[in-house]
Amino acid sequence: MALCSVISMGTWQLPREKVAKNIIVYYKPVTAKEWQQFKVLDGSATSVTIPSVATDVNYDVKIVCTNNTGAAYEGVERAVYVSGKEIPPATPKGFKVTQDAVNSSVLHLSWEPNTEADLHGYTLYDGNNVVLIKHIGGTSYSYFIPNTGNYSFKLSAVDTSGNESGKAEARITASVSAESVATPKAPARGEIKIGKTITAAWDPVENTYIDYYEVRLDSNVGQSNNLLAKTTDIRSEIKLSARRGAVFVYAHNPVKGYGPALRLDYNAAVPKAPTNVKVKGNITGVSVVF
Repeated sequence: MALCSVISMGTWQLPREKVAKNIIVYYKPVTAKEWQQFKVLDGSATSVTIPSVATDVNYDVKIVCTNNTGAAYEGVERAVYVSGKEIPPATPKGFKVTQDAVNSSVLHLSWEPNTEADLHGYTLYDGNNVVLIKHIGGTSYSYFIPNTGNYSFKLSAVDTSGNESGKAEARITASVSAESVATPKAPARGEIKIGKTITAAWDPVENTYIDYYEVRLDSNVGQSNNLLAKTTDIRSEIKLSARRGAVFVYAHNPVKGYGPALRLDYNAAVPKAPTNVKVKGNITGVSVVF
């Protein structure tokens, strides 16, 4: 089975009375037992497209009309086969690799974007055609190297039908200084922002390559218990159950491991009770105004 495509429904004719309030669209692979609801459409709709479905798969699609009371009538079912295209995307152009000017343990890979409308992404290989990264959505990638040496990479484009292009190649001879592969320092500054959501944010660690950060409630790095977030970004939405406390941010290097933590204390304000509350009762019920 390949990656994904769309189910493009043509048109359907509304009931002669045109009393449908909504039209509900369901779909499922023919081998599945349960229907999956895709969308509830206005009663005047006569077409729909279901995106991101697997190719080379038979699907059942069902259209159900409901009236103003919510009553559903017998649906209409149709079968459809979603085929994938056979022509692969073009080989990526402009593929190159450069060494970071500050941190010699980081290589920057970049390339020009493919123009295919059904492009799914890119796959990165080493010089021996071993997959390094299965899917890259953008047109750049930073790669960590722990040692001085010759490095070669290959890059292919993949479309939504699973077709893969030829491979572009890039090579570099890189010299890695010992100080660039170092234990991470703690982030210099950070904060906890509390609003409709809670967000932890911190300064990036730049003394060495960082493959990810951990945001935790304790010092037990690498453990799932009390882990709030694991991210490559320098901010993350988190969930806190206590009104006050501390959050710890750790940077991680693939060779040297975790560095010391940045401690972020927080103290969520207690909401004030409403004032000037007025309550009135009558035969229709009780009204509360504040």
